[in-house]
Amino acid sequence: MPKQLHRKKIVALLLLLSVMVLAACGGVPEGDGEQETVIATIGDVSSAATASGQIDSLARAELAVNLQGLVTRVNVRVGDSVETGDVLIEFDTTELEFAVRSAEQNLVNQQAALADLNEPASEADLASAKAAVASAQARLEKLEIGADEFDIAVAEANLRSAQASIASAQANLNATFDTVSEASVEAAKAELVIAQNQFEQLERTLEDVGDFANKRLADAYESAKVNFLAAQAKYDRVLAGADPNAVGAQQQAVSAASARASASESDLIALQAAASAADLAAAQATVASAEARLAGLMESAKSEDVAIAEANVRSAEISLEDAQYNLDSAVVAAPFDGVVTAIHVAPGEVAGGIVLEMADNKNLEIVLQVDEIDISSISLGQEAVVTLETWPDEEIGSEVQSIAPSAGSTNSGVTSYDVHLGLGKADVPILIGMTANANLLTAKRDGVLLVPNRAITSDRSSGRFFVDLQTTDAEGAVSTERVEIKIGLRDSRNTQVIDGVSEGDVLVVNYSVPVIVPGRGGGPPDPGQ
Repeated sequence: MPKQLHRKKIVALLLLLSVMVLAACGGVPEGDGEQETVIATIGDVSSAATASGQIDSLARAELAVNLQGLVTRVNVRVGDSVETGDVLIEFDTTELEFAVRSAEQNLVNQQAALADLNEPASEADLASAKAAVASAQARLEKLEIGADEFDIAVAEANLRSAQASIASAQANLNATFDTVSEASVEAAKAELVIAQNQFEQLERTLEDVGDFANKRLADAYESAKVNFLAAQAKYDRVLAGADPNAVGAQQQAVSAASARASASESDLIALQAAASAADLAAAQATVASAEARLAGLMESAKSEDVAIAEANVRSAEISLEDAQYNLDSAVVAAPFDGVVTAIHVAPGEVAGGIVLEMADNKNLEIVLQVDEIDISSISLGQEAVVTLETWPDEEIGSEVQSIAPSAGSTNSGVTSYDVHLGLGKADVPILIGMTANANLLTAKRDGVLLVPNRAITSDRSSGRFFVDLQTTDAEGAVSTERVEIKIGLRDSRNTQVIDGVSEGDVLVVNYSVPVIVPGRGGGPPDPGQ
């Protein structure tokens, strides 16, 4: 990048040496070369520094997604113009939608749990809990006290009734055997009753004892079972001559009566026996559980339980927010109006991270790299005139918007700073990346006395400057007088004269002597040099 301010200083020093050599050889030569006259006038003057840079966007974006996902659609191409909110890239959202629904349901559950803690129990819940306590306590008391005489009397009556039912059913069964020998039926029946009683007695004994590991008792039970089945089969054979349907019906009645009698007998035995330790412990546990539930309904929620429930709700809310954010991120949309500058994915790819880049191509700026030697002459708000390499004849107004607080990358050992210039309205199309040249106004004087640079000569050895002032005497004779002047600011055409001449003075330009040529030495220094 050209560093014109820096080179101007070097060239000026070299030309100063040349002027000094000329002065040492006899001073500034004068001659009769070509001449012209100029007039000292009032006007404006300014000086400028030059620098080059690139057109850039004020807004750039690298659009990314948090999670890896399957790309389903890419709706744009590089160079496409997009508007805020346009959907650029889409991802498969099946799993993400499921995650959102799960998070929503979890939040509902946690909110319901918190509401249950904060709301008092209903009358129906309290009544149900009280009834459960009363029932559990009554059962426990029953087990602790044992059966009373009335309960035992009822159980004994039930047993006698069941036994009578057996006799009645048996009598009805006997009546169905009209064609069967009474003696053979009675014999088979007696044998069956004996075998059945033995079998049922051993069965009840084993149920009460609850220990089938007793081998002798188990063997006796199996033997009684075999005898009972054999007696039943024999009895059935004796009755074979009777009506099968009638016999079957009466046999079912006998069996049902026998079952009722057995159940009644078991109830009586249970009433007469004391409650076991296991039964008492179970009943006591039931009472404690019912009382705890009732107490929980009647008491207000503990502060620590409410705090835990509230924390669970907040955690569920955060999980839902995360799930929704991931779902929203599965659609990459334009954050501002601009142009797509790069696309890093294609449909069918599993991708994550940065997927697309874009820039605002309407709001542009110029980024200059200014040499550290010249940066002291740059300030915020400083005016500048910009031209583009693409459009060299188009001048665009600008001003300094910001100056980098630290040096950027160095190039060939030269340290530079990024200076950002706002870009004014232009009549030509401007694209990001174009090369721009800027003239930055470093100083300005308005309404000052100006003399064209070509009318000023200098003696660099003494630091003095002169003009040839044209005068006319009373007789009308014209002559030229060399006058020393004090100069100020200069630009490419004029130099400010602080003292030595006045507005309207006519000055002679003699091209045979050295004159001020800005950028080639011989002219006054810039302010601050």
